[in-house]
Amino acid sequence: MKKMRFCSVCKRYTLEKFHCNRISISAHPMPFKSLDPYGDYRRAVQGVDVITKDQYAV
Repeated sequence: MKKMRFCSVCKRYTLEKFHCNRISISAHPMPFKSLDPYGDYRRAVQGVDVITKDQYAV
């Protein structure tokens, strides 16, 4: 079963891996994991405020 992909050249959705003579990208978001071990680092690179793990400790 083919998954939906997105062509960044013509801005259309397709089922083909190659479209407009280039590789199309996946149209689906990355899977979410609540226990992401690298989430803090990824959010720091993106510029999102990082919440420390001890902030809510009692």
